[in-house]
Amino acid sequence: MKTARVWRAPGGGGTPPKNRWLDAAFFMILAGGCLLLFGQGDINVTGDRSFLFLEHGFFDFYDASHAATGGYGANYMPSTFWLFALWNTIPWLFGARPVGIGQSPHMLLTLWYKILPCLFYLGCGILVFEILKELGCGEKKARLGMYLFFTAPFAVFSQFVFSQYDSFVVFFTLLGILFYLKNKDWAFILCFGVAATFKYYALAIMIVFLFLKEKRVGRLLYKLGAGLLPLIIETLIYLPSEAFRKSVFGFRALTYTSALGLDIGIAAIQIVPFIAVLLCAWAYFVKPKTTQERFLWAVYLSMGICFVLFGLSTFHPQWLLFGVPFWVFGLVLYEKQPVFYWLDILAMAVLTVLIANVWQGNIDSIMFGSGILAPFISYQPETAKTILDFLPFYDKNLLYTILSALFFLMFLCRHPRYFKGDIKAMPECGKALLRGRFAAILLFIIPLFCCLPSLMVH
Repeated sequence: MKTARVWRAPGGGGTPPKNRWLDAAFFMILAGGCLLLFGQGDINVTGDRSFLFLEHGFFDFYDASHAATGGYGANYMPSTFWLFALWNTIPWLFGARPVGIGQSPHMLLTLWYKILPCLFYLGCGILVFEILKELGCGEKKARLGMYLFFTAPFAVFSQFVFSQYDSFVVFFTLLGILFYLKNKDWAFILCFGVAATFKYYALAIMIVFLFLKEKRVGRLLYKLGAGLLPLIIETLIYLPSEAFRKSVFGFRALTYTSALGLDIGIAAIQIVPFIAVLLCAWAYFVKPKTTQERFLWAVYLSMGICFVLFGLSTFHPQWLLFGVPFWVFGLVLYEKQPVFYWLDILAMAVLTVLIANVWQGNIDSIMFGSGILAPFISYQPETAKTILDFLPFYDKNLLYTILSALFFLMFLCRHPRYFKGDIKAMPECGKALLRGRFAAILLFIIPLFCCLPSLMVH
């Protein structure tokens, strides 16, 4: 049978060990190489800021950050900086200090910053494996899910090329989902509450999962309140600080979901919150009969949330890591739709050209400056080549439209009615397509390397 031989790659039974090791080696070489060579400057800015906790005290962090950055401050809730401060305690004890906030970082310190979110990324893949096992998929299928997460082009880009820390919110979201499947409701709520302190949109996913399971209004209200507690506590700690209020509440990214509106005269209907509310309400009125059916609905509606977040509003490319677990669950659970592996490849190609248009000079050849080649290059905007020089397609409106359509298609075709009923059945996808999906990250890396000669110091 076809399904008996479709998946025997990086960890399936019956595969010669050398094949599994080759896949692991390919991943480590490509991901590790990207980690060493590239990085976007935000990782340095955030890592550097966290030292202010160690040097200026717990309660003065936002004021110290405001002063150190010339009034820009720190835009995130404190959880992100707390994690980095704990991580940076080791170099701090040995006397290592950043030169300035995001300025002339020491390369070893930059690599140290990058390792922390990579560890959370590793944890995310393990949690995908545990979630699928808890769902009853079996170890073989769970390993496939873990492999698909680790090698997802969007995920590899976010974690190893862009070198950011969105793995924090993804980790606590997946941990919450695992507790959800284990019927540990308060642990589920706590994990999602913590996840929301890294990225607020985790609350929308929490509401979807909660509404699918809990139908009593009174219990819903106090469980939702409990989910908000981590955000409330962190806010109350720093609310007296004007720098906190200005930096966190005034963060421009908070306006992204309100940009798309329908003007009805007296006001404008904000489309993204409108659709998100409908999806959450849909979750409340659905009455799944089994744990597996409830999970399918949760994945489906979470994909809808991801569509409105990334398909109908402004986003930053590294944020796409948040949607990867749900898209991976869709790939693993719906067995007869191999075309969606091709859609992952197409989406990465479209994203690459969109990045070249929208973030030219930011997510581009300048990222070599946060890698090990930094001492040997000199980035000069006037002479530096960009990805757009090698992929000269300039219609960013069309590119975003295509990407939005792909996100919608991923959502539309994952309705639980399309599930065939065998949770352990392996997806129909050949080894070459699985590995080609991972290699899709080269669509970004190859033109990036083409820019390198323009940066070399002569």
